[in-house]
Amino acid sequence: MKERHPSETDLALLAGGDCGRFKSFRLHSHLARCGDCRDTLASYGELRSAVRDYSPADLASGELDWDRMAGEMRANIRVGLAAGECVREIPARGSRWGWKPQLAVGMASVVCLAGAGVFLRGLLPHENVPGIVHAAVLELTGTGVEVRTDKGSMTLLNHGDEAGDQTVTSQGAIRATSFDGNAGTVTITSVYVE
Repeated sequence: MKERHPSETDLALLAGGDCGRFKSFRLHSHLARCGDCRDTLASYGELRSAVRDYSPADLASGELDWDRMAGEMRANIRVGLAAGECVREIPARGSRWGWKPQLAVGMASVVCLAGAGVFLRGLLPHENVPGIVHAAVLELTGTGVEVRTDKGSMTLLNHGDEAGDQTVTSQGAIRATSFDGNAGTVTITSVYVE
């Protein structure tokens, strides 16, 4: 298995002492086994020392061709900008009505909700189910308390001589009391409708 060599940037940083501890440790362990990378590191060290040896007077004396260096820098900048244009992401020009997974999930949810509504509506009791009273009417008559629906009626008869207290509530309850003087009994009739 071939070992991967470190990049030249990492070697240059190591030569200048600008590597972190962990990366420096890894690079030194690689350099202990690799002669090519040791040579590259040595050449970077020589370049650093050569640059350090220049004094400002040497730079001003004209030993360096500043125009050539400026031209190379401009060329490098142009190459970098051109490379950046090559790798720049251009947004796709798709139609506005292209594939949108959020829209598909939303529509599937609406269809499932509508289907569940249709299915559950069939489980609800229908209007003509026996045993369910619709629109019951409670009424106090002279003979007693009467409950009427569209199917029929029922009357709880009052057997007393005189009617006593009668109470009607808005929640659907009627309470009537009557007194039978002959028998000496009090009858209380309460009817609640839910």
